[in-house]
Amino acid sequence: MDDFLTILKSRLQDAQKWMQEAQQKLAVAQNEFQRASQEYNSWNYAFAVETQRAAQAANGTKPTTQPGMPRALPQHPGATALIEAKPEAKNKTELVRTFLKQHPNGATPTDIWENLKSEMDRAYIYSVLKRLKDKDEIQERRGKYYFKHRPEADEDTLKV
Repeated sequence: MDDFLTILKSRLQDAQKWMQEAQQKLAVAQNEFQRASQEYNSWNYAFAVETQRAAQAANGTKPTTQPGMPRALPQHPGATALIEAKPEAKNKTELVRTFLKQHPNGATPTDIWENLKSEMDRAYIYSVLKRLKDKDEIQERRGKYYFKHRPEADEDTLKV
């Protein structure tokens, strides 16, 4: 029985050494992943800024002094590429409503926040979404929010 315990103890020590080596390798790999992610995000941001500048130059608008991230969802190329938010337009509910109208395939709260984060706080987006949902202007399915298309009232039908 004593030999069996000695063998188990030896194997336990070997496994512990192996685990420590694996943890060290994991730490090195995580560090490398963080560096690669940071570099990717930097290049992605630079590309997005230059894409926005090129779009502004093509439209003939004056480039801004402080470049910002373009507010576009990459998965929906058919929608309007940028949300034009006027500086005086501070109605956050209208911003979310407009964003959802421009994305008929729906958008998650994270997508909305990524595109409107310069306009409002992340927690406020959920408040706006709840308010629009309570007003029955939008619907939620599988984590995405969709604008409900309502037929516009014709002036002839309003005059009775």
